[in-house]
Amino acid sequence: MTSTGRRITVLAALLAVAVAAAAVYLYTARSTGVSMASAAGTPAMTAEQIQPFLLTQAEHPEGTEYQEAPISAANQAVNQGGMVVTPQSCLGALQIALGDAQATGWMQAGSRPTKSGRTPFQSAVGIVKGGLDLAKLREAVGTCSSGTISWPEKKLTASISLSEVPAPAVKGMSTFAYKSTMKFTNVTQAEIEPIESCPIEPGPELGSFETVAKECVEHAPVSQERMDITTEQYVAYAAVENVYVEACAASPAEIEQLLAVPSDRLRAAGHI
Repeated sequence: MTSTGRRITVLAALLAVAVAAAAVYLYTARSTGVSMASAAGTPAMTAEQIQPFLLTQAEHPEGTEYQEAPISAANQAVNQGGMVVTPQSCLGALQIALGDAQATGWMQAGSRPTKSGRTPFQSAVGIVKGGLDLAKLREAVGTCSSGTISWPEKKLTASISLSEVPAPAVKGMSTFAYKSTMKFTNVTQAEIEPIESCPIEPGPELGSFETVAKECVEHAPVSQERMDITTEQYVAYAAVENVYVEACAASPAEIEQLLAVPSDRLRAAGHI
């Protein structure tokens, strides 16, 4: 692959995580005033108390950049940022599985450096009354075998499909995983880059928690060469009682780590 091809692939991968991570962003609000019991007989936890269960900056690969925010039970409204998705399960399988249940928790979303460029990731720990039903999640994922996602303002459309893959084993928790595949046909770098063209830069603090904001910077000229691009993201869940852990990354090895670390900490704290 040419360097231009590699660059476009990285940009498309960033776009793919924007889609995969939307399952968390759809019900994320920057509010930390919600608490919920994590399991029968255990103390209630606020979003701030859940945040330490995720990986620390030092535990991520060197050079990792990410945003952090609480998952708020006060806001689960769909906000697709101009994207049109058919069927809705291609983007909102988690919301379909949760139904009217309200979740609280903490999430991270960003990118990690690799030999071929930066790859996206997402991690979250959530608590929801009644728990996350992985059978319902599997059913919702199964309805997106041949979907589409488009950006009308960009006149850009991609196909999207979800398919179940082997899930990492997590002690004491049930797990489920799937792969999200997006295919762009006959597109240029110039068409794709504006969708996700802003690198993550340090931003203001969110209360007592440091967060980051995206700020646009000047970019070098982009290629007008047309090509087909396919991107893949892996998404996995581990759930028990009212607690679930979510991981999204470019490789199965990454989602295994992103599930294992929070699960181990939850177990050590007596929440699972």
